[in-house]
Amino acid sequence: MTDNCVICCMMLSKLRFSILSGLFISVSPLVFAQPSLPEPKDISAEEIQMKDCAFDSGAGAVILFDAAWTEYESNTGAMITTHRKRIKILTKSGMDEGTLVIPFYSKNGFERITDVEGETANITAGGAIEWTELQKKSVFTEKGDQYWSRVKIVMPDVVQGSIFEVRYKSVMENYGGLDYWNFQTHLPAVKSCYYLQIVPGAEFTYNIQKKNDLDILVRPLPEKGCIYFEMNKVPALDYEPFMDAPDNYRQKVIFQLSSYSNERGGKTKVSQTWEQLADELLDNDGFGKQLNKKVNWPELAAMVAMLPDKVSKTNAIFNYVRSHVKWNGYYSKYSSVGIKKTAENGEGNAADINLLLVSILRNYGVEAYPLLVAERDFGKINPDYPFIEKFNKVVAYVFADSLGKPWIMDATNHELPANLTPYKLLNTTAFLVKEKKPVLINIVRPADKYIKKITINATISDDYVLHGNAVIEKQGYAKMPPELLVGGLMANPLGDALEEKDSHVEIIKSESVVAKSDSLPNFKKISFTQNLVSGGQFLYITSNIFTGLETNPFASTKRFTDVNFGYPFYISLVEKIILPAGSKIKELPEQEIVKADDVSIVLTRSAKVVGDTIEITSTMVQSITLVEVKDYGRLRDFYAKMIARLESPVVVELTGKPAGSN
Repeated sequence: MTDNCVICCMMLSKLRFSILSGLFISVSPLVFAQPSLPEPKDISAEEIQMKDCAFDSGAGAVILFDAAWTEYESNTGAMITTHRKRIKILTKSGMDEGTLVIPFYSKNGFERITDVEGETANITAGGAIEWTELQKKSVFTEKGDQYWSRVKIVMPDVVQGSIFEVRYKSVMENYGGLDYWNFQTHLPAVKSCYYLQIVPGAEFTYNIQKKNDLDILVRPLPEKGCIYFEMNKVPALDYEPFMDAPDNYRQKVIFQLSSYSNERGGKTKVSQTWEQLADELLDNDGFGKQLNKKVNWPELAAMVAMLPDKVSKTNAIFNYVRSHVKWNGYYSKYSSVGIKKTAENGEGNAADINLLLVSILRNYGVEAYPLLVAERDFGKINPDYPFIEKFNKVVAYVFADSLGKPWIMDATNHELPANLTPYKLLNTTAFLVKEKKPVLINIVRPADKYIKKITINATISDDYVLHGNAVIEKQGYAKMPPELLVGGLMANPLGDALEEKDSHVEIIKSESVVAKSDSLPNFKKISFTQNLVSGGQFLYITSNIFTGLETNPFASTKRFTDVNFGYPFYISLVEKIILPAGSKIKELPEQEIVKADDVSIVLTRSAKVVGDTIEITSTMVQSITLVEVKDYGRLRDFYAKMIARLESPVVVELTGKPAGSN
């Protein structure tokens, strides 16, 4: 688990601390200067001799130190952050770390990267250190989108055993760019530290996110208007199956502006409660004031007028908006051009489109509100304090169902039915923005499942090859393309992509049938063959086909993050196989039930023979959607046991000629 400590507030003249979450951090004596680091080209014997990272064995590279200090430029009000990072390459697999990428917010020239320099050290056979300086031609600036660019740095002569250091400055126009410091990355770090000077007259709240077993040093320096943070021996954060965003678990400190002094000497406060944040958003030209605007779409008006109820109207409006307005690929919490121009242009960012959706739904009598969300691959929010930057987009929260179940709708998504919550929002916390009683909500949808029903009819030929036809019925989240379920981040071994990658079979033909209605299932029809394992007079039939449960996704003995499945599962397989003439079942398993201690996962498996046909039925039902890391061992062991049961073969005894060896 991660401690989330919010400490507030920090001013140039005085540092005031109050623990909001009931957790405590030890604060060291108030005597400190800037980070104590070796000089460039000052490499210790310990760094030279290091062959492995002692606290994260097997890493391809290790960060020896990652340090930065942020200072206020009094003449311009700029925020200048000086960075130093030193890395050692431990194995050949770590050599790619010699190319560094530094993203920066380039819109309107807000941030720029300057003074890039560095060098690589290699140790000769005789033990001498050879230095190669970083050349300007190896530093590239690349344009990303309208907001972001990046500097790419290719360090020279990087080989296994190299130690290199890079130094640069980030210059931002003001302290509005103060966001966070990551102690943890994809590489282990021996030392990571950050020194912050606060802009005069401003107060900042900061949030420390860390694991219980990792220590952090926090040193406030009120006489300097500064504060220092340091963590040591921080292991790498690797991607894990069914993980949330790495930022949910990354060791880091997050900053947010709380208030600032105005020109008259008074103090202007930034929203410090969720109610204040809601008021500010509803009064914002790019957010709440868009909801009162009306868009004239005669075709939609005529269509909605013919529909009898809110559900059909909501579906029609949702489908009309997403088919007539193209998402430009940009996430946002605010409309960039206004919903009227968005409708005219037929294109907009996420807020343009979803605020347009909310406005139109309201105009046709459907209760709808804007919902601030943090998608699971963006990171989780801290409910103790309104860190608005922890949300990455706005969607629609709609009451269309006569049963009162709210729909969460994202019109930038062209694959998802209106009443099915976007996968990347499941098991996250969102903020419902409305005038009366704005509220944080936990998005959990136990009734919305991943449902896959597999029916197979097959025969076994004289040469002991199984020839089968499968019909796979998919409902709920199983209808979604796999890339929408995994988001390019989280490994999802139960995704539909495995339907055509099952190692037990060879696919002969595959055909997909997509339903015309969101309420109807999709189908996939597959013809396949399977070479049966044989020995002497026996054939071994492995019936675990197209379930996606072929191997244990939780093979690792270590786990850093919680397991977030998102949705419940229902997977069933019924396989009917016509046996070779004269054969009989040697081992027919009785009904088997494998269940977790809390019955949150249950596997049922049975087999029966009717005439010359054997019917094998397997059903897996999983109701749990979130497993804390402390319970990972039990989940791993149960999945191993369940998959072993599914993989265990049914044994067929043959008469006449013995089975050949395959």
